[in-house]
Amino acid sequence: MNLLPLLLQVNPDIPLFYEHTGAGLRSAYAAHAFSWVFVSGYVLLLDRAGEVFCAEDLSSLLLHTRRE
Repeated sequence: MNLLPLLLQVNPDIPLFYEHTGAGLRSAYAAHAFSWVFVSGYVLLLDRAGEVFCAEDLSSLLLHTRRE
């Protein structure tokens, strides 16, 4: 979780959603190729289709963003 602010600086085009800002709403994350989601202490990466990526090392999740 402490790495997330740095990753937001590396790729500022990926928005961050929390439970109260639309993390579970398709309308929120479908507008972006990828989105960070912070839910119940977990940081996840969602793609536009709603596929969820999770890893202990958040920086490894950025590898999924290169496929588009």
